[in-house]
Amino acid sequence: MAKINILSVQMHPVYGDKTHNLQKAKNLVEQAHINPDLIVFPEFFTTGVGHDVFEQQAEEEQHSETLKFFSNLAARYNTHIVCGTIIERDGDKLYNTSYMIDRQGRVEGKYRKIHLFNYMGGREGECITPGEEVVVVNTDIGKIGMSVCFDIKFPLHSRELMKKGAQIIVSPAAWASPVVEEWKALNIVRASENAVFFVSSDLCGDIPNCAVPASGNSAVVNPYGVVLSTIDKEEGVVFAQIDLDEVEKIRKDFPVEIL
Repeated sequence: MAKINILSVQMHPVYGDKTHNLQKAKNLVEQAHINPDLIVFPEFFTTGVGHDVFEQQAEEEQHSETLKFFSNLAARYNTHIVCGTIIERDGDKLYNTSYMIDRQGRVEGKYRKIHLFNYMGGREGECITPGEEVVVVNTDIGKIGMSVCFDIKFPLHSRELMKKGAQIIVSPAAWASPVVEEWKALNIVRASENAVFFVSSDLCGDIPNCAVPASGNSAVVNPYGVVLSTIDKEEGVVFAQIDLDEVEKIRKDFPVEIL
């Protein structure tokens, strides 16, 4: 199987400044000088984290400025893009939604975050409605399981993605914790226990309305739990070249799907 180029973007958004954040995301990709097959952006990367910006900058899918922007970027780079998350307005409800865009700039799948963060001061569920569907998107580079941030704490979510055929699991995140080691460990464990490539894209820097900075440490982890590439807490990108034959090999040797 051909090698797949993965690019994960780690960034610090300006609170409430969607135009600035979209341009920053584009600049980080351009500065990488890589021809990616898949780009993953963080959770809340266009807005920052806060109920006021969620309400003010929520987007209807049919008229989404963010989806249009990344549709053009995907077509330009001939790549798939996991559009971090967008606050999606659907009628009178808001969802924290991750979109998958194909190489032609079309939406080929979307996932509404199921496990909302309502702990340790987090109040996501006060304005966001949880999703209900576990989503795997069948792309020309493989089957990609969709997860978002706090989903990583729920092993059965990743297990269901694996059972649906996921070879790669993506995790846009706005993970903030004084214990960064937990985030690092969860990336490794979710990859290893499901024999998948796990690709996370986290925010970095201070987050308004949050007591601690974002954890950063975005990563690409292989099915053996080996971190192929990562970054500390600064803005930048993570790049790794992967081969999905590794997934088939380890699942043959250690058939996790039957557990």
